[in-house]
Amino acid sequence: MGFVGMPKWLKRLQVRHNEFATNSCEYLIVTKDSSYQRTREVHNGIDVWQTVVEFREYGLKPPFESFEFLLGCDPEMPTRMFSSAFRGVSIDRLAAVLEMGIDVQPTDSIIYVSDFDKAWEYGGVPKVILELDRSFLHSTYREIPSDTVAADIADLQKHFPCVEKSRDGSKLWLSRLAENDPRRNNAYEINYAKLIPENARHALKAIFIFATEYIDLASLIRKTR
Repeated sequence: MGFVGMPKWLKRLQVRHNEFATNSCEYLIVTKDSSYQRTREVHNGIDVWQTVVEFREYGLKPPFESFEFLLGCDPEMPTRMFSSAFRGVSIDRLAAVLEMGIDVQPTDSIIYVSDFDKAWEYGGVPKVILELDRSFLHSTYREIPSDTVAADIADLQKHFPCVEKSRDGSKLWLSRLAENDPRRNNAYEINYAKLIPENARHALKAIFIFATEYIDLASLIRKTR
């Protein structure tokens, strides 16, 4: 029996339950190129999608069409993706993510996010990809006129301590990145470097896990807590 609005190739197989998850379901995904199984569980109020896949030799790109995969998770994904950013992390950070909403401590530390395919390059195998709400992600920098009053600059430096003047001297670039970080004050920082200043759990939309065989998440969470 399929879900209303789901693509025809997405088929629900059975319902499963464990002590950690609710609304646990198993799906068979059949696409024009391949088929694979995945489960959906809800842990701490967060959708956790686990997919068993065969990883390609070098693994820099997913072995499926990412848009098609995400559409199978949520028919509203075409709209949802505009407000989402993705981050690849290692499986041993899963318990921390479920508890805090993000893999770093403190939770307002600098993180790097991008689209789903870029996130796939990180995290190793098994692979965990976080879907984050962009509205909760803040930039790691501020750009201000160089004639800004000293008191205001000092206030900003409490949060963005590294300061660099533009070549023409008209602007100041204040950043959370270290002075010797090559990603500072360029397109990389603008596009990928973010932080979550408030409750990171509010930013976490979903978790995607990819492995070569099914992982008992309840046992894994116990071990990594």
